Amino acid sequence: MESNTPTFHSVSGSELLRTLLKHRWPILYGTIAVAIVSVVISLLLPNQYRSSANLMPANTPAIGLDMLSRGGGLSNLTSSILRSRSSAFDRFLVLLETHAVKKQVIEKFKLMEVYDTKGNTYPMIDTIKELDANTNFETFEEGNMLIEVWDEDPARAMEMTEYYVSLINEYNIELSTTEATRFREYIEAKYKDTMGKVDSLQAQTVAFQKKYGVIEFTAQATEYMSAISMTTALLMESEIKLKMIAENAKETNPLYQRQLKEVNHLKTTLEEMYANTNPNDIILNFADMPEVSTQYVRLLAEAEILQEMLKYLVPIYENAKMEEVKAIPGLVVVDAPYLAEKKDKPKRMLIVVAATLSGFLLMMIYIALRELMRRNQAYLMSIRS
Repeated sequence: MESNTPTFHSVSGSELLRTLLKHRWPILYGTIAVAIVSVVISLLLPNQYRSSANLMPANTPAIGLDMLSRGGGLSNLTSSILRSRSSAFDRFLVLLETHAVKKQVIEKFKLMEVYDTKGNTYPMIDTIKELDANTNFETFEEGNMLIEVWDEDPARAMEMTEYYVSLINEYNIELSTTEATRFREYIEAKYKDTMGKVDSLQAQTVAFQKKYGVIEFTAQATEYMSAISMTTALLMESEIKLKMIAENAKETNPLYQRQLKEVNHLKTTLEEMYANTNPNDIILNFADMPEVSTQYVRLLAEAEILQEMLKYLVPIYENAKMEEVKAIPGLVVVDAPYLAEKKDKPKRMLIVVAATLSGFLLMMIYIALRELMRRNQAYLMSIRS
């Protein structure tokens, strides 16, 4: 039993070519019509003038890093931070794409009237869409940033570009000032903390000097040991004299008694020097000398450490205060916005050529599809049923 279901009939290449040649005049007329319409539309499109600005980050280090980079151990960290500044324009892109900035530009240049969107249901949304279509912000791997603005008025295009540059500068100054202030406050806190330690060390030193009578430990200790050595030598000399007198005179002899008195006196003096407990005496207490020397060395070490810290902190602190006041913009305008003399778009020739080719292709596709449907009417009817 044979099937009565219609089959699908395809169109071969030769048949398609014959069909197209058969309908060449409709294709030609349709293409000409599309070309004429595209010419009319392109002529009705307003001229758009382009203004642009090319920006580069200034080659200035971040706050305080110029001083930090002098230290060998911090140079690698500093260089990595400085390299990250080449991508600083990414945050500017975020700024320029915010609703607040777009609204500010729209209000400044009265773009609702310019784009004729004031009477729309959503005028701000439609104006922002038009503004987005007429602006371009782009960053490149080289570290630069391009700002482009198109407008029917070349003067307004230039002014809008200049305004975008000024917004970036203002934002950069504000950001730099904030960074400088934070860095200055951080260094200031470190500086004040160090100065507090200096004051505390001074108080400890004064208390130490009052307690032990130390003005200059090394000189005083040298003088003290010299006095002990001299007294010891005198004692030995007196004891020898006493021994010699004792061999030739009795203990009741006045000469012996005088020499014995001198020996006892020197012994007493030496004992007092070794066990001096008078805090007001310039001569150090020999028994406490290890403790005194240890405390003295500790105070000297702390003083030296604090002195080195101040050598490091004071210049950075002064530099941070200067940077906070200056807040120099970190931008260099490589190509300033200019007044365009020649339109940038629309590309009328490109529009006409593209529309004509598209019309020609669409007409051929239409003829081919129509022929294919004509040959397969029964097949299509069977599918519908």
